[in-house]
Amino acid sequence: MVILLGSGFVLLGVGLLFLVWRGFRRIKRTAGTSPSFFMQMALYAGIAVGLACIFVGISAAFGRF
Repeated sequence: MVILLGSGFVLLGVGLLFLVWRGFRRIKRTAGTSPSFFMQMALYAGIAVGLACIFVGISAAFGRF
């Protein structure tokens, strides 16, 4: 059960990092059309939460959670 929870967190973190990467590419492509001021903070927060989910997932999968 713990391995299932850990792999779920890892998949959630990888998916979140993929969404951050896709959002960053979209901002780079449309940089001249005034991107939102808060988008940079949202990308950094997404990276932090994604990495935290991956860390918690790996910790749970190996039983160190």
